[in-house]
Amino acid sequence: MKSLYSLTPQKLILSIAFYISLLIVAGFILLNAEKYQNDADAKVYYLAGRLLTSGNINKIYDISYQERANDQFFVQVKSAILFINTPAAALVFAPLTFLSFYHFYVIQVILSTLLIGFSVFLLCRKLDIKSEYCIALVIFLPVLSAISHAQITALIFLFYVLSIINFKKPLVSGFFAGLLFLKPQHLLFVPLLFLIVKSREDKLKFLKGFALSFFTLVLINVFIYGSTVFTDYYNFMIGSRNKLLVQAEMYEGYNLRAAATFLDPLLGYATSSALLSAVELILYTAALLAVTASKHWKNAISAAVIFALALNIHTKYIDLLILIIPIILLLSTLKFDLLPKKIPQRIDQLKKLFVVIVLLCFPITNFAANYALSAVLLVFCAFWICTVQD
Repeated sequence: MKSLYSLTPQKLILSIAFYISLLIVAGFILLNAEKYQNDADAKVYYLAGRLLTSGNINKIYDISYQERANDQFFVQVKSAILFINTPAAALVFAPLTFLSFYHFYVIQVILSTLLIGFSVFLLCRKLDIKSEYCIALVIFLPVLSAISHAQITALIFLFYVLSIINFKKPLVSGFFAGLLFLKPQHLLFVPLLFLIVKSREDKLKFLKGFALSFFTLVLINVFIYGSTVFTDYYNFMIGSRNKLLVQAEMYEGYNLRAAATFLDPLLGYATSSALLSAVELILYTAALLAVTASKHWKNAISAAVIFALALNIHTKYIDLLILIIPIILLLSTLKFDLLPKKIPQRIDQLKKLFVVIVLLCFPITNFAANYALSAVLLVFCAFWICTVQD
């Protein structure tokens, strides 16, 4: 990335516009923090951190206990939604839970803003991408959501970025990929990234790095919760949670699971869930083959990120923040030549431009259309990118 001193005034403005927009958004939310804290996901992480510091983290998967704790900690604001991550995620937030929730929220808004800005800066800096492309992110609404909810997604976004910018250093890449276990559903990205690493030796290094961080998190979870942590977590996610809550999450997800909106009334919850799992498995297998066959690593990684979100069992609006990665990577490969000499090159450029527009508008199209249909469009875009030759 060029030095700021070497940029023209126009390019300088384009380069810093996104970072200025981050400060404006964060400033607005901080000025209205008393309002935004009411609906922020930060509450569940504050709750989990308080349970950890009080020695009660082993009750985090007891729904009735979570609800009583919500009533205790959040007298001034609405009750929080349920904590559905591994206990290790609580460890990230525990050091600040001695504060009131309001002050905790303010600090998390600031940290989320810094993490997002730093992640985008790293992505451009390490992959030698022109910072002017970041101007497109000014209109990307999930950035606002990620800052206002002030939860762990900004950190997960950083782990995605660190695993990608180091993919030519597979040991380091694998290590950061393993840290995605903080939110287990994001592990779906790991096999896709693993297949983009080409040589057998590098693949082994990737696995070593992944194993180091993954099993470290496993041990941390066992240490702070107890030996039954993963059994309790599984029962909580699959068995103990209210079926209506699970269905509501599926209907409002930004992934193929949202098709349950149509299928549940026709087939019933159990049958539609099994059917969707089978479809996801088939598509994920096809995705593994597609990224392996992709001719360009930036296209392959872009597709891998999109697949990991669209085929995920739990992708909410805030998780769409991670689509920043394919947006920036694909923009960096566009030549912005309206009339390239060869027709195949022209088609490839139009494909990438189409996908970038879809990703930038995706949050809006979900409101205008339907969650499931829009998720199908995401999957289509990911497969389409894998066919680009340039």
